[in-house]
Amino acid sequence: MTHPVPMRVEAVSAAPRSSVVRAGWSLALLLTASACALATPFIPPLHLLVAAVWLATAAVVLLAGPSSRTTGWIGATFLAQALAGTVGPALIGSNWALAGRALEAAALCLAVVLIAVFPDGRFVPRWSVPVFAAFAAWQAFAVVVAPTAGGTLDVVGGVVYFAVLATAVGGQFHRYRRVSDAVQRRKTKWLVYGFAVTFVVDLASSLPYFAPGWFLSLVAAGSPYDRFQDVVSTLAVAAIPVCVAIAVVREQLFDIDVVIGRTLVYAALTLVIAAVYLAVVAGAGALIGRRGDTVLPLVAAAAVAVVFQPLRIALQRRVRRLLYGMQDEPYAALSGLGHRLAATLPGEDVEARVVGTVRDALRVPYVAIALREDDGYVITRQAGTPTADRLTLPLLHQGEEVGLLLVDDEPGGRLTAPGRALLADLARQAGPAVHGVRVTASLRSTAEQLQAARERLVVAGEEERRRLRRNLHDELAPTLAAAGLTAATAADLLGRDAEAAARALDRLQRGLAAAVGDIRRLVDELRPVLLDEHGLAGAIRERADELAAQLPVTVDVPAPLPELPAAVEVAAYRICQEALMNVLKHAAAGEVRVRLAAAGGWLELEVTDDGAGALPAVVGGRGVGLTSMRERAEELGGTCTVDGRPGQGTRVAVRLPLRPGSEG
Repeated sequence: MTHPVPMRVEAVSAAPRSSVVRAGWSLALLLTASACALATPFIPPLHLLVAAVWLATAAVVLLAGPSSRTTGWIGATFLAQALAGTVGPALIGSNWALAGRALEAAALCLAVVLIAVFPDGRFVPRWSVPVFAAFAAWQAFAVVVAPTAGGTLDVVGGVVYFAVLATAVGGQFHRYRRVSDAVQRRKTKWLVYGFAVTFVVDLASSLPYFAPGWFLSLVAAGSPYDRFQDVVSTLAVAAIPVCVAIAVVREQLFDIDVVIGRTLVYAALTLVIAAVYLAVVAGAGALIGRRGDTVLPLVAAAAVAVVFQPLRIALQRRVRRLLYGMQDEPYAALSGLGHRLAATLPGEDVEARVVGTVRDALRVPYVAIALREDDGYVITRQAGTPTADRLTLPLLHQGEEVGLLLVDDEPGGRLTAPGRALLADLARQAGPAVHGVRVTASLRSTAEQLQAARERLVVAGEEERRRLRRNLHDELAPTLAAAGLTAATAADLLGRDAEAAARALDRLQRGLAAAVGDIRRLVDELRPVLLDEHGLAGAIRERADELAAQLPVTVDVPAPLPELPAAVEVAAYRICQEALMNVLKHAAAGEVRVRLAAAGGWLELEVTDDGAGALPAVVGGRGVGLTSMRERAEELGGTCTVDGRPGQGTRVAVRLPLRPGSEG
């Protein structure tokens, strides 16, 4: 029923960090902090504060994080960023300018590669490795030739940087969708969240600079807002190392989905409210001029107060649906599933629609449907990547379990209590739909089997007619024709040569006897004469007596058989006859037992022997005799099964309905 879930495990040592490694990183932290302190006179205090954040998060990652290659790369990147923000600018105007440019280039390369390999230290996809190697070579070249290259190098460098950054971001997207497990995805969300906060804060604080004509005094160089924007955009960068450190050391410190959701809500709310405020002020100001300078802020504030609460509720609903699906909207989810199932056209995959609807509604990583079969449960439809946290819900139809709905949750639990209740409701609604699929498939299979049976009957009837025609034409007709000629010859000789006439009449007698024998054989092939003379049980006993010299056969009929339909008698007799011949030819048996009984609307025939056991070709249905036996039984709505093991004999079990065409 369940399948092993493949899990990727980052190559992280569970052992504590060795004292040598810890001492090495501690020394690196100390040297970096000392270098930043020496550069203090040459850089603004704000940049020193950001460098302190890089150093602090590097210390957390290197000394408290797990021992892994990824942790070391992150720590080195953070140290390089601290040096590039302090020592780099201090060296640019000195004789050590080349070292300053090299330090900034190294920090940039480390940061771009970190975006590509986070969170497990692997390049995904592998072909991206040469891209980043080429980028590092380009940065080394740019460091050397920068003083003499002019502005052209900056343009080319910008194009190269954004192309490589796009490669890193695309690799992260591919990793998140196709490679990462649930824990790695949670870490990636922290990384993306840090970059998103930095970008949004920087963008929001820079909005007035996109329309400087409207805010001349506000965006003037050295203005209070200009200084404020510089402080905000610089401090916003600190969100990146803080979020990465949380992802490495304790990615479950907060529910990142909740953090993202609330951030999206309040960021969007702030932007919309600001837009409403500015629109009211600008629009009303254009209509009433400066006369409304004292009134406009009040009007704008009133407009904001009116739209705030409805807007917040609407944004929260949208964000929660984006992150958690429709867990808090059970009616909408159930209605959506009902509409999807109702709109399903004949031939469409209902199970795929159910799986897709459940996954979209709950935003879970994996959903599957397992249908109940004779030997257990078989997964017929699935979507997503399995995890270790699995919920199994029965799919019921009128109290009968027809399958299972398998839903994998992310570690830590994305499904809320309302979400689990919604999942149970979805499973209840999906049960009848899945049952309908099974019934439809069963009916389709039955119809195909009936069509195949009809075709076999037509073919068998035509073959029987052809055989009868051939026998009548090739055997009986020539015999009767010869008898007629012989009779004419005898009549001609009767008056002239009595002896010759007697010989002709003798030939005529033998020919007629042969014709009678042919007719009896043809009649017996259509329906054995023994059945009319002795009935089914007696006919089988007669056949057993004929084989007695070669194979002892015991016929057991516990109770007198009722009057049987002709078709059932013929089928049972022919099947028994074929089974006995198979035993005689293949089984090397010492004894055979035939049991014949009628019970519950069925005629049951069982032929067992103590021989070598059924041959694989016979059991597998590839033997011509067994195929004929099965077809005879299935034509009447019955069954014929053969089982046996080497050295333990063979058993042929036949069930035929006493009313052909009925299934009892």
